[in-house]
Amino acid sequence: MNNLVTPISSLNPDKIAFAGDWHGDVPYALKAISWAAKKHVTVIVHVGDFGLWRRIYTKYDRYTGSREPYGIGDYDSIQIWDKQNKYLSVPVGGKPPHQQRLGLLSINTELEKYGIDLIVIPGNHEDYIALYDFPVVEEDYNTHTVATEWDNLNAPYRWGLRQLRSRIFAVPFGYTWAWRGVRFIGFGGAVSIDKEYRVPDITWFREEAPQGEEFMYAEQQGDIDVLVTHDCPERGIYLTEPSFFSKSLLEEAESYRRRLDRLVTCLNPATVIYGHHHENVQDNRVGGVRFLGLQDSGKPYVQNMRTGKLVNRKLVLDER
Repeated sequence: MNNLVTPISSLNPDKIAFAGDWHGDVPYALKAISWAAKKHVTVIVHVGDFGLWRRIYTKYDRYTGSREPYGIGDYDSIQIWDKQNKYLSVPVGGKPPHQQRLGLLSINTELEKYGIDLIVIPGNHEDYIALYDFPVVEEDYNTHTVATEWDNLNAPYRWGLRQLRSRIFAVPFGYTWAWRGVRFIGFGGAVSIDKEYRVPDITWFREEAPQGEEFMYAEQQGDIDVLVTHDCPERGIYLTEPSFFSKSLLEEAESYRRRLDRLVTCLNPATVIYGHHHENVQDNRVGGVRFLGLQDSGKPYVQNMRTGKLVNRKLVLDER
């Protein structure tokens, strides 16, 4: 293929922002975009749990005492489980039919209004069935390279840059790009420690965490300046998980974060930026690496987002 492009690197902003989990909270996201625009940001990098969800409608079943899914809408981008329907039962007959629009139109319209692009590093609480229904950008250099090198290893089904709207991109695990001499890698996903309360392929997706091959690919990318993850590598953990979750799932999550730690060792980043834990962590330095944790939606924008400039081949973060 002779006409390969690098759409993410080509954005080449000088002022960027990193955003923590939005969980499909569209009103909050719209205000966050406006807040970033006032800071002269032209690209937002989202650390995951963005809210790539189809809307699932539920009804109360008086025989089982639970709420049962009965259909999936195609227009809302909101979190599909809450206090009313947290404990969903597995629907008889498997997955309902669905379409994917994900309610991204209003977010994209706001991005267009301000001339901002949004790069999503998918988290663990995303609808991967919906995400993977979007076609990959086949002319993207990274996507083409991985598809060629991996042959049939879930590429490009699982590994590939996807453009969800004109201003919204979702990058796969291990995707690299460079802006003004600063090298970035996106490595999303995490282990859901609450997945025992979720329904497979409806509120929990087995694709939520990277596979071994994706770790191996990322580990071979050489020195990186900024590692953007959803979960936090073990060495940077600031808070502990609630003890009321399953011990086996907590151990699985810890094992995953140890693997992320190996990735930090291999890539030698100056900065790691993450979400997932909903922590307001400012400049936690461990072994020469700076860890920054972002809060989730509903919190002040200055805690959910962190802005910075790309100057002299370095990321210089703005003071909060």
